[in-house]
Amino acid sequence: MENEERLEPAKEIIEQPTEEIVETTEPVNEEVLDTAESNEKVIDDVAEETSEETVEEKPKKLSRRKRRRLKWLAFDPEHDIKYRGPFSYRTLRIFAWLFLSLSQLGAFLTFVCTRDAGYAAKLGTAAQILSSLKSVMMPLFLIASFSLLLNKSRKFSSQLLMYGGFAVLVFLFFILVHDRYLIGLAMKITDSDRESARELLDSLIGGFSNSGYISFNIFMDLFLCTLFVCFLTYKPKRVFIGKKLIIFRLFAFLPVLYELACLIMKALTAIDIMTMPVYMFPFLTTKPPMTFVVFVVLTSYLTIRGRIYNKHGLSSVDYDVFLKSKRNSWNFSVFSSVMIAIAVVLDGILLVVISAAYLPHFMSEDFTETILKSIAVVHEMGFGASIPMVLVIPFILLFSYTRTHKNTLIDLIIPILGIVFLFLIMLEELYQVLGYGIGMLDGILAE
Repeated sequence: MENEERLEPAKEIIEQPTEEIVETTEPVNEEVLDTAESNEKVIDDVAEETSEETVEEKPKKLSRRKRRRLKWLAFDPEHDIKYRGPFSYRTLRIFAWLFLSLSQLGAFLTFVCTRDAGYAAKLGTAAQILSSLKSVMMPLFLIASFSLLLNKSRKFSSQLLMYGGFAVLVFLFFILVHDRYLIGLAMKITDSDRESARELLDSLIGGFSNSGYISFNIFMDLFLCTLFVCFLTYKPKRVFIGKKLIIFRLFAFLPVLYELACLIMKALTAIDIMTMPVYMFPFLTTKPPMTFVVFVVLTSYLTIRGRIYNKHGLSSVDYDVFLKSKRNSWNFSVFSSVMIAIAVVLDGILLVVISAAYLPHFMSEDFTETILKSIAVVHEMGFGASIPMVLVIPFILLFSYTRTHKNTLIDLIIPILGIVFLFLIMLEELYQVLGYGIGMLDGILAE
């Protein structure tokens, strides 16, 4: 009973405030309630619309090019691909020297076939196949040299000195053979003075080709291509620094202008608008125009990728690591193969178009002979000569520029052996040509 009496006041104390609260609470304004309810509805509507938009929004699909770019920008050396081509720059050079010698042999057989119908029936196909290897040789030389610059195992200065030195040696050797031996031999055979013998000899040399000139110094091509890469990728430490770097980059147009000048002189000589002195032959480029275009595209491709890499905040050191990766080596091989395939198609189109433009300069009674003459001259200018370059693609896909060799002595021995082998072939050709030339001289003198 005492407990019950004690609990009753507690109830009164608990109940009393609630009653007071109820009594002291002021009546709520209805307008305020209406405003609050409307605001809540607006908030709910906005939330529903936002949620619907969020549900409806889908992530934008990135293009294949952007996905590929993000993939190589996020390159991790620990997750590199396993494949690496078995061919190194040295392998490509060995094949290039072999193909150069065989193409020289093919050029001689072609010359023989043009002078003898019997040999043309027997060796015509073999001569064409061997001659076409010249278009395979030059890309192999260029990519082998390009790979040494990519993996930075050779300096630009050493490459330029080597190719420039060989180009000068070829010119000096040509002067020695032409001025000392050939002119002297022509003077004895014709019993004439030096100037008359030289004019007669030069006309004979120009007559060996349908276009009126002969290009044979491959080291001029290698020198010009290396110079182009140097101007486009090298960072000078003196003079051309800071804002002046753009001046150094613009020097890359010099090799391009040289190539264009050679092409123009070849075109004018082919249609007898000008006569090219034989002393200019060693300075002419030998590679087809589309081969140089492919080389320019490959160089620009790597240069642009480097700038994109730096633009995204990644250092040049990171890019150098990426350049030496197996993934980038494979990407370079695939891109090079695609560019070569495109160049082959374009070169075939240019051969047809330019040959058609040259037809009026070789008109004769036999229209078939006119077409063949026009195609032959345009082909000697280099157009259409890149078509056999499709044979380079398997070599490129089996090639990796990341493969290097510690013993560089072999790299010096390979060109020496190649030059000796090439010299022996050319010596035999010279002997045969001299025999043919003596026969022509006898005929001229008899008249």
